[in-house]
Amino acid sequence: MNEVAPISIIIPSHNFSHSLEKVLKSITKQSLKPKEVVIVDSSHNDKNRDLAKKFTEFLNINFFKVDQAYPGEARNLGVKKSSEKILLFIDSKTVPPLDFVSKLYSLFNENNYEVIFGNTIYLAESQEQKIIRAATFGAVGHETTPGTIIKKVTFNKVGGFLEGVRTAEDIEWRARVKISGVSNFCPEEPSLTYSELPESYKEMIKRYFKYAFHTARVNVQENIKGLYLSLALILSALIIPRWNYIVGWDN
Repeated sequence: MNEVAPISIIIPSHNFSHSLEKVLKSITKQSLKPKEVVIVDSSHNDKNRDLAKKFTEFLNINFFKVDQAYPGEARNLGVKKSSEKILLFIDSKTVPPLDFVSKLYSLFNENNYEVIFGNTIYLAESQEQKIIRAATFGAVGHETTPGTIIKKVTFNKVGGFLEGVRTAEDIEWRARVKISGVSNFCPEEPSLTYSELPESYKEMIKRYFKYAFHTARVNVQENIKGLYLSLALILSALIIPRWNYIVGWDN
């Protein structure tokens, strides 16, 4: 019988039953299982509810159905409904390896870090996905909220995720963790895999266009925004004095 750790895995889900099934299968096969799995689902159907029922024989799953919830809202609700002192965030599209919980729990207990962030690598199968990955994430791991382990008392100290935004709430939360004085760490090696990149350029443009509006509402990536502004000001300073010459008005 597998050992059990005092961990609540929090999973927000919205459709994508096929990938959620991969996540739950991996959790059932862990050498160290979590004491509970909290799923907060805002799907338009009951596929994820039915899927969760299939795994209740192997996992202690608490399933909560909500009408509508962005990832930040779903995670916050999952934390409120959780019963364990340690939280582990996984998304319905991020699949952990079979030794994931055991290695992460040991790393968390053996060090003085109050938060360990996740590291996710993005997979690509089709030619379109490979091009999209090359233009976005690349074939390297990235610091992510999925895969993050944190004590519930520390989470409450930092504060929950922003609500009412579709994306970037996880980036804002990690930035808030770092400036709060909470000791944190991100492993160099990826521990989760994400295989749900857009299948077509049209889907990618639609997705990122929608995300851009929500990201604009979140105060994240200030360094990048500041860099863009600085470059724009420098470019303006170089162009404006020579404007007449550039457009040909001197002649």
